[in-house]
Formats: sequence, structure tokens, C-alpha cells
Amino acid sequence: MVDCEVLVVDEPYKLSYTWVGGPINTIVTWTLKQEDGITYLHLEHTGFEKEDQAFQWCGIWLGEYVKI
Repeated sequence: MVDCEVLVVDEPYKLSYTWVGGPINTIVTWTLKQEDGITYLHLEHTGFEKEDQAFQWCGIWLGEYVKI
């Protein structure tokens, strides 16, 4: 189970929320930027206590990006 709390909504540019579940208590931020007719999606997932947790989530998020 994951508990979340929305921290920032700047529609349609930014969404930031906490991600608390199991051993992690982190913040996920999605940012959209449009430049020259192209929309860029930036994902930032911060607050990991251990480096190996960050690497594990990097693989998970990359798998989700492929679906987009």
C-alpha cells in the first residue's frame, strides 16, 4: 500500500506528491515543458535514504516511461 499527499499542483505544468510505502518516504515530481512545439516530460523522485533504493526505482520508472 502507498500513501500519498499532493504537495503542488500547477496545472498543466507540474504535479508533486509524497510517496510513502514500505521502507520509503519520498517525493515524486512530474513537470511538463513545451519548447518549439515539443512537450518534454521530466520526472524527479527524491528523498531516498539509500542509494540502492534510488537505483531500484530508476529501473521501475524507466519501465513505466516505455509504456507512455
